[in-house]
Amino acid sequence: AVTGTPTGSTGTFEVDNTSPSAAITYSDTDRVFNSSDTITITATFDDDMDAGTPVNITIDNGLQSATAMNRSSATVYTYSLVNPAGDIATATITLSNGVDLAGNAVTGTPTGSTGTFEVDNTAPTVTVTTIPTSPSSTRTAVEFEMDFSEDVAGFTEADLNINLGAGFVSVLGTIDDHGGDADASTYDYVLTNDEINAISDDETITLKIIAAGFADIGGNNLSGDVDTTWTHTTAVPTVTVTTIPASPSTTRTAVEFEMDFSEDVINFDENDLRIDLGAGFVSVLGTIDDHGGDADASTYDYVLTNDEINAISDNETITLKIVAAGFTNGALATMAGDVDTTWTHDNTSPSAAITYSDTDRVFN
Repeated sequence: AVTGTPTGSTGTFEVDNTSPSAAITYSDTDRVFNSSDTITITATFDDDMDAGTPVNITIDNGLQSATAMNRSSATVYTYSLVNPAGDIATATITLSNGVDLAGNAVTGTPTGSTGTFEVDNTAPTVTVTTIPTSPSSTRTAVEFEMDFSEDVAGFTEADLNINLGAGFVSVLGTIDDHGGDADASTYDYVLTNDEINAISDDETITLKIIAAGFADIGGNNLSGDVDTTWTHTTAVPTVTVTTIPASPSTTRTAVEFEMDFSEDVINFDENDLRIDLGAGFVSVLGTIDDHGGDADASTYDYVLTNDEINAISDNETITLKIVAAGFTNGALATMAGDVDTTWTHDNTSPSAAITYSDTDRVFN
């Protein structure tokens, strides 16, 4: 009788109807590239591939038409994509043509999400905001907030220079993550005490962001250095006050003080006014108005209320005081001091003394 088991291991075979698939890896793990890169793309298959049938790779968006990959081993193939152009948020790889040893055609879509990468050839930009805004009368704390258009890598204080009036030098402090939000696109630099103390009155300083030292995730630098200026100013606002009617006046039915500041002021309201109607300074009873309704932050009116007008005695001189401490200009400077404006009610009829060409006042 025949022996049931074939000799050796000849009595077994395999049935394979599963298409081979590959996971893709890249020469840069962040999978973001620009035109200066040569991208090494590696496909690692889950089954031995037939050496006689090339595995083709296609990359959409016009990056690469179907072309044969290089065989490194039965399961590993590579391809080099040189200097990818343009800006492509999602470049997608498709595999084709190759077969495993059983003749199963390769799965076109790589496993997982490994078959995509990004091409970024756009330089990042940056917007810098100064706190306080420039110009400013204060310099106790000066901060530069740097908001990049995208995440950047390798950005440190070594990429900053400062000119405090004597030329650019390295900054003395360190940059901080803006708001502590772990966002790689926003940073702060606050001047150190030594830097602040080096600023002269009315000096303009400049913070320079040096483009060459860092890049976005795709490897793109800023298109050039970025300078941001901030100016310290000792200038203070002034004010001219006009009374309507002009002083002195016989009428007091409506008394208006028009206040014209030399520049826009912030937080100026009736709380910054005092009135002396003859018995000492007190708070005003009315409110200030936007002069002419022109939404101009430099011109205001105060019209005495009826109660204030009725409190004015005949021939009284009243005084409106603008209290300097309660408001500022845009540079956060207050006026140099309080400003008093007087207006006089005149209820005395004029009289005249008569003189003559002959002092004895006897004529013929």
